[in-house]
Amino acid sequence: GKTFIQKLRNDARTAYTPVIALSKDSRPGRLSECLRNGCDEYLVKSGKIIEELLSLVSNALGVDQSAGG
Repeated sequence: GKTFIQKLRNDARTAYTPVIALSKDSRPGRLSECLRNGCDEYLVKSGKIIEELLSLVSNALGVDQSAGG
């Protein structure tokens, strides 16, 4: 994870690619750690994960979900 994100961030072609980490690790401080390592968002797997993930991806892509898109 961390090494992969560093490679993305150090490559001009992928430096600004949004990274959303998805994990079942909900330990305190995990969000902060992931953000420090270059993630844009961190989600803990849950029952609502699909809705949350779709919302984050839509936001990252600039898609207005209220317009049905």
